[in-house]
Order: sequence, then C-alpha cells, then structure tokens
Amino acid sequence: MTSYDFKGKAAFVTGAGAGMGAATARAFAEAVAAVAVVDLDGEAAERVAAELNAAGHRALAVQGDVSDETQVENAVARTVETFGGLDMAFNNAGIMLPPVDSADEAAGAFDKIVGVNLGGVWASMNHELFQMPKCCSAAESPYAQLLHDALLPEGIPLRAAIHPARCRQRGDPAYGPAALVETLWSIHTDSKEFRTFVGPLD
Repeated sequence: MTSYDFKGKAAFVTGAGAGMGAATARAFAEAVAAVAVVDLDGEAAERVAAELNAAGHRALAVQGDVSDETQVENAVARTVETFGGLDMAFNNAGIMLPPVDSADEAAGAFDKIVGVNLGGVWASMNHELFQMPKCCSAAESPYAQLLHDALLPEGIPLRAAIHPARCRQRGDPAYGPAALVETLWSIHTDSKEFRTFVGPLD
C-alpha cells in the first residue's frame, strides 16, 4: 500500500463529518497533514476533529454550508489562518434526495442538489486554488508532472485542466494552475486538442 508524508501540509475536506469525508480526513491526518474537517453538521465535524486531535494530529472543525459561497470563503480563510496555508483539498460534500418522476420534481429540490453538488464544488475550488502554493516555475510544477505521467501516456484528454486566465485575474501569472498549463503546453505543443481546450496563454 502506498504511504504518504504530508508533514507541513494542510488539507481541506468537505463533508468530513462522516463516511468517505471522515475517512479521507483521517487518512490525511495519518499522513501527518493538518486537516480542516468541514461539514454542514457542526457537531459531526467537531467529533471527527476531536478524534484526530486526541490521536495527536492537527485538526480544525469548521461548520459550513458549501452551497453558500461566503461560508466556503470563510471556511478556507479560517483554515489558512489556523494552519498557515492550504495545500490539498477533497471536495466531498454532496447530497441525495428521494427519487421522484421528473414531472413531480420540485424546482426547489433541483436547485438544492445543484447548489450543493455542483455549486459547492465550484465555490470550494475557487477559493482553495487561490490559497494553494505557487509553483517555483512551470518546469518544476508537481501538478503538471502528475498529470503528464498519469494521464497523457494513456491518451486521456485533459478535460480537468485549469485555464490560466482565472489565476492571472488574481494578479499572479506564476500561480500553480497557470504553471501547470504552461508546463503541459511546453511538453505537448503538438497536441491540437490541448491547444484548443486550453486556449491562449496570454
């Protein structure tokens, strides 16, 4: 089994009060990362964080609704304030409602599912990526190397690549995801699909 050493790193896990989210928070903690345990159920988050802290790990319980971007922003900011930064995230929070025929589905139920399962992931990534470390240079980007080694040799399209314009709007062209795209660009300049998907780097 692969083991990881995340000493000095901080992780942010949503839906971490139970189930897969709690298991992931424990895995990060056991790999020596500091962990923000984020959940709509504040008491559940407190229980998991208390368990981790009692075992000698560093954990922070944060109550938050991922469908509310302001709460997500505050949760990320609190994590950074507590641990001094943010390096990793698992946007696990999601909901299911009892299935019904489409004709009987209430608009409010649809909006709730989209708000958590889609909007929550978007809001979380938006604020997490802004806090994640800069790469030393495009050529040294660990994100790029990871995707290059794992995906491209298998012919898997980079549908999850992040357009650098978003980072550059934040005022720093050397930001991690931008360096990722630039590195992959330099490695695969002959990939028409990649160039079309990513768009111009300027």
